[in-house]
Amino acid sequence: MQFKTFLFRALRGLTAAACLGAAAAGGNAQTAPHKPLKIIVPYAPGGILDTLMRRMGPLISESIGQPVIIDNRPGGLTNIGMLACAGAPADGSTVCFALEDSTVYNPLLFKRMPYDPSTLVPVIQLATARSIIVAKSAAPFNTYKEMVAFAKSKPGVLNFGTWGPASTPDLYRQWMDRSAGIDMTSVPYKGVAGGTMQAILAGEIDASVFTIGQVQAYLKDGKAKPIVILGDKRWSGMPNLTTLGEEGAEPGLTSVWGVYAPPKTPKDQVDRLNAEFAKALTHASVRELLQTNTLDPVGGTSEDFGKVLRDLRANAQRVFKALDIKPMDMPS
Repeated sequence: MQFKTFLFRALRGLTAAACLGAAAAGGNAQTAPHKPLKIIVPYAPGGILDTLMRRMGPLISESIGQPVIIDNRPGGLTNIGMLACAGAPADGSTVCFALEDSTVYNPLLFKRMPYDPSTLVPVIQLATARSIIVAKSAAPFNTYKEMVAFAKSKPGVLNFGTWGPASTPDLYRQWMDRSAGIDMTSVPYKGVAGGTMQAILAGEIDASVFTIGQVQAYLKDGKAKPIVILGDKRWSGMPNLTTLGEEGAEPGLTSVWGVYAPPKTPKDQVDRLNAEFAKALTHASVRELLQTNTLDPVGGTSEDFGKVLRDLRANAQRVFKALDIKPMDMPS
């Protein structure tokens, strides 16, 4: 109940701020290359998304001659931070950086959203992520088929770590349950991935899904074991590990990492922001960080990112319909 009270108070307050921000934006068409740039990250500090923005921030700051502020606003399945972004002035002084769950999955998952994700303006897709299902080292299975067989033999026994109801890992759990005819138990942890990874290392849960970069160090030293790569293309770092596509399963949903601007941000400001992030994306230190975390840099125009999102939404709608995933109330 404490979290529910906090969430709704936060969303109520941000909704008021959103109205004020929208009113201010409507009455002031000035652009803001002369203002500090705020980057809202709707996740807890310390994760790879936060780290990437803190790597890019100083590069952009040097380029625009203004401070760049990283504003972490975790909680509410990213809705708290994304609502703040949706209500910010549409003058190019604020953007948000998020995974696809914020703008693609959440609108399909919840009956009511505190903001309309489709009104956020795509700025640039920075990267795509390769993901992997990982199990604790003592798990009684080593492959995807063995994991499914174990789950079928013991319904409800296999504990699958998530970031909470309707988070991306929980979506994969639901999808695997329904497509493979199994029954895994969702165990929620706080944070993007740190909580679930620590739970696997401690043996509290059996498996979960991560981007490869988040877990490759643990896989290398044997503290956890890889089960299957999501998608249909093998990863060069583990060429012998099969993919979901090869296992005859749906390859999974693509993970896209992108920057968005508040609704009605003028195109000249979107293009300016796109150019700044694209420039920072080419820096050696940023490329090194992406490579270390097995992320593929993308770039491109705002229009390119918009098309990616449209295609991703169409695919998500198909998957959600096939799995009969119905919209739900916001979790308490």
